Amino acid sequence: MIRRAAALLTPVRLRRATLTLLLALGTFTTLYRIDAPSMWLDEIYHRYIQTLPVAQIVKSEFFMQFCAGYYLINRWTEALIGHPDVAVRLPQAVAAIVSLLLLYLLGRHLFSTGAGLLATFVVSVSPIFVRYAQENRFYQMGSCGALATYYCFARFLETGRRRYLIGLIVASVLLMQTYTYGFVFVCAYAPLLVFIALLARLIGPAHAPYLISRRVAIGGVIWAAIIGLLFLPVGLRILAWILSGDLVKNSGAMQGQASFDAWWVAPFGLGPQALLRFLRYEFLYNPFINEHAGRYGLLL
Repeated sequence: MIRRAAALLTPVRLRRATLTLLLALGTFTTLYRIDAPSMWLDEIYHRYIQTLPVAQIVKSEFFMQFCAGYYLINRWTEALIGHPDVAVRLPQAVAAIVSLLLLYLLGRHLFSTGAGLLATFVVSVSPIFVRYAQENRFYQMGSCGALATYYCFARFLETGRRRYLIGLIVASVLLMQTYTYGFVFVCAYAPLLVFIALLARLIGPAHAPYLISRRVAIGGVIWAAIIGLLFLPVGLRILAWILSGDLVKNSGAMQGQASFDAWWVAPFGLGPQALLRFLRYEFLYNPFINEHAGRYGLLL
């Protein structure tokens, strides 16, 4: 009986069983008390944005250009589920669970199966991971997209397979549409690909970590062209704002500045009293936040 059980418990089955248990643990930690009515100011503000008209979300403020998909996903989830506390956090929780699987795949690929499983366990019980997985903010979607793009990028460099190229394209689009600074991650892969190709030429194929084959080079051009065409309207719109001066004016409006220095200076004093005055101003002049402040206990 023991021998039969040992024969059935092959390394592959043991690995899959362990991964399943870890994903179940991560699912429990991310979904536990996700319906708690405890939104804070940023979460309420993000929910306020998702209630705006779709055209305004897609084409209005600068930062919305790069995470309109995040707000639309939350909007449609809330329309489907109805419960606001669960609906606006569920997409982040799902992204967190997918991140655990991606973390395992990346750890197994770069190091070993044990490293992937250990990383998945450590992150699944990490308080900061669980906290961000239950917040109505786009950081968990951003980390999920970053892991997906990096995994597909590394695998495509090694194998040149079409499925990893398609995965890289899809993951890049999702990352750039669900995280404000997702375009930074995606744009970094183009010079990295060129650097790896030049490095292989300088140190020789025998010592290069990756060899950029013709198939990989063509795939990289296709990936860059598709991403560029998809986000060309956004780039042109932002360029028009910069050339017209509107982007700079809007950035410095809260401080009366007319330069990009306003991006690096807080729009309010950082002392306790000044911060409190700023938050009271937000509650007074933002009707959505003012309306929901009492429900979430934000009495300023």
